[in-house]
Amino acid sequence: MSRLRVYWPDEHTTSSAVPEPHILRLRGNGPSARLRHAMSLTERARILHENRTCPDCHHPVVQPLELEDALLTRNRLPIPGTATLVGFRCTCCRAEWPA
Repeated sequence: MSRLRVYWPDEHTTSSAVPEPHILRLRGNGPSARLRHAMSLTERARILHENRTCPDCHHPVVQPLELEDALLTRNRLPIPGTATLVGFRCTCCRAEWPA
């Protein structure tokens, strides 16, 4: 079994030769970019959890309403959880409310 190492280039390193297989991490994909993405995921999860029941009829099944701005895969399919969440709709009484 081969080992795949993550290589994170240092700003002071000028050598481009890496002896083993590696994944090249470019600037902008570092911990701060991942932290911003994780914070947006936790915010989205909190909003989904707070709006899990209908405020009118208390039905436990609601549908999130999203804009058509989701990130796309290379097959042009939307990536779940990347669209802007704008509201919710109850599947029972069809009531809608903002996120």
